[in-house]
This record gives sequence, structure tokens and C-alpha cells, in this order.
Amino acid sequence: MDFHSCFNGWSIEPIEAFRRAGDEARAGLCGHDREASLHSALGLAETYLGNLQTGLGCLWRAIALNPNDAECRTWLGIGLTYAGDLEGAQAAFARADLLSPNYHPIFLFRGDAEYAGGNYNAATASFDRFLMVLPEYHGARLLRAASYMGMGDLESARKDVSFVSRESPRLTGEYVDRLQQARGPEFRNNLWSRLSAAGLPWK
Repeated sequence: MDFHSCFNGWSIEPIEAFRRAGDEARAGLCGHDREASLHSALGLAETYLGNLQTGLGCLWRAIALNPNDAECRTWLGIGLTYAGDLEGAQAAFARADLLSPNYHPIFLFRGDAEYAGGNYNAATASFDRFLMVLPEYHGARLLRAASYMGMGDLESARKDVSFVSRESPRLTGEYVDRLQQARGPEFRNNLWSRLSAAGLPWK
């Protein structure tokens, strides 16, 4: 999936990959306009491209079509996180967890919301749970490194950044900044400051 390729540094140009994912979802919706997963995928693509209101509209449409789908609830939580509604995001993740206990993507995106809210201990715990299932998911490891920095744990942050730089050298500061282009400059600058201090190169 294009989203996973981007956040793991497997895609050369993440913005183009987000656009491609959106185009694929739109093409699918031409013949299946009541398919919740396609609305959800389009909503996530629009969110990552910075079209937050359009993205949320698609994500809520997916919920209207399939309110009991844990993935749709999780992706709604992502959209709400990017829109700054962290309380709404956590409610979406909690609902997803009730629908599908231990569905591991919840922990990744819950951790993202907790990081955005400055709850670094909780964020680290969420990333820990996710990385127990997918230790090779480099985007989560970088967010955990930033959370460690927020806690003042430079040693742990450096270990995570070193691991990512070794396993996925494309995930530089410049690449991560493009990944996060839908978020405000304060968030991106803060994230880069922490990852840089932990040893992530810009290029």
C-alpha cells in the first residue's frame, strides 16, 4: 500500500504516492460508490496531502457506510489528529479498539495523537505496543524517538534513529518533513528539532 511505503521510506516521492493512492480510490469509487474502504482510503490520501476538510468528509462518509469497521474508525482518528481534534481522535481510536481489540494500527495512530498532544509517556507506550507487532515499521520508530526526546531520554531516541538510518536511509529529515507537510510548521519544526538532536540527518 502506498501509505505504508511512504512512512517506511520505500517510496521515492511520498507526495506523488499520496496522490496516486487518492487517484486509485477515486477510480474504485466510480463503480462502487458505497464501498466504505474506498472512501476511507480517499480520505486518508486527502488528509496526507493537506486537504483536511475534504479528507474528513470522506472519512466520515466511510463511517456512515460502515460504522462498525475498526479500520475506518482508525483512519478517521488519523484525520481528526491532523485537523487538531485530538479528543475526537482518541474517541475514534477507543471505538476502533472496542470493535477489534488489539488491532495493531490503532496503537500507531493513537501514539501519533498522544505525541501531538504532548503526552510523551503515553505515546511511547503506544508505539511500543505497535512495534512489538511490526518492528520494521520505521515511521513509528521515528515518532517514538521524538517521544523519547520529549521525555528527555536521548539515549533511547538515538537508538531508534540509528536503527532507522541503517535500515532505511531514505528516511532523512527532509523526507520526513515532506511526509508531514499536511501538519503545521510548529509541529514539523518541533519534530525535526527532536529527530535532528537524536542524530537524524537532513539529507
